[in-house]
Amino acid sequence: MRVREDLRVETIQKLCVLLPDGTTLIAQANRTAEYPAINISLIYSDGHEDQVCYAEYNKDKPEGKELHVDAFSSWREDPVYYDSFN
Repeated sequence: MRVREDLRVETIQKLCVLLPDGTTLIAQANRTAEYPAINISLIYSDGHEDQVCYAEYNKDKPEGKELHVDAFSSWREDPVYYDSFN
């Protein structure tokens, strides 16, 4: 699968979407060589930030199960979901 040049991580590092309630949803590329990921956070109008979820490539997982998704909840410290996408 080829990735369009204008969609490569080196080109797009952050995408912000202003939501109707005044919060901002941010998707940000994490380009670490070991665990590349896309993180999604919610920024409130007062500047407080909550991590919503991320999808990461975890090379330590079994072959075919490297892509993992982790989801958070604003009322819990620990993730509410972490599992392989495949």
